[in-house]
Amino acid sequence: MNRELDRRIALERRRLMDIFKRMKEKESRKRNKTEHEAAAMDVKPFKRLCMAIPVTPIIPICYTPTPEEVLDGNSEAMVAHLHGPDEYENPVFYSSHVYCRVLSTYPWEKSKNVRLGDPICDYFAMKLFENSMIIACADGCSWGPKSRKAAEAASKTFVNYLDLCRKELTTLHVASFRILDAIAEAHNTIINEYEEPSDAGQCTLLGGFLAQIVKSKNGDGRERWAFVFGSVGDCKGFLYRHRTG
Repeated sequence: MNRELDRRIALERRRLMDIFKRMKEKESRKRNKTEHEAAAMDVKPFKRLCMAIPVTPIIPICYTPTPEEVLDGNSEAMVAHLHGPDEYENPVFYSSHVYCRVLSTYPWEKSKNVRLGDPICDYFAMKLFENSMIIACADGCSWGPKSRKAAEAASKTFVNYLDLCRKELTTLHVASFRILDAIAEAHNTIINEYEEPSDAGQCTLLGGFLAQIVKSKNGDGRERWAFVFGSVGDCKGFLYRHRTG
């Protein structure tokens, strides 16, 4: 009787050890994906580009919380948090300052009663403050849910990461480095839930930070602004000058 009991205990112990080993292996794989070396290595060559960004001081991100937000302990809130598109492709806007909408121009396939390319694989996210803005937009590569998921994850992660670093954004130079880190973080988020990173969807990404520059003592007293951004893929930023049109 004792021998049989000992045998069963030994078998159960072995079974539990096998489960424990598989759990540790899965945890190790997940940690390796989270700390994906490819993302960090991809960013390093581009840090040289940040050296050309001037060490211009910027006014810290500011927002005056409402009494309700203070009572809720949410003293680092924002004016607005916009993202989309939703399933109905509705426009998203804040007052008369920001308007966003994602549309598809792909044709409708009547035989299947579906629009080609659905779901829309583009996504945007932004956080608005009193004196600054963090924005991101991504274009999912090809069609399908994986591409859409990648674009959404990249946009949201980029914006949230820079928001977490808001106290570090003291100069345009520092902001450029944090933008590279945010791109790497977006990459990690996309691949994090897959056993093999190559199974994840892909997307382009443009993300940046609109900052208010500290007024110079020798300047003309006018408010000055700068937009620092990074782009991976074919998403582009354009400079529009009011005086030249």
